[in-house]
Amino acid sequence: MLNAAKAEYKDLVDAWWATAAVLEAMPPADESKVNWHAHIFGKILAQCGWTVEEWNDHIAAEKNKG
Repeated sequence: MLNAAKAEYKDLVDAWWATAAVLEAMPPADESKVNWHAHIFGKILAQCGWTVEEWNDHIAAEKNKG
């Protein structure tokens, strides 16, 4: 197994927007496209050393800052 460093949050935000655009899952997209994007992004998170729960917690913390 590779011992890669965990991806940076800001890089994952960029990946989220890029994959949403490519998959045409930006609001107000169909629910099926949004769900497919969530599935794909979950796989990206895992490859980058994150869990979906960590991502969601980080998003919530960012929202609470503002």
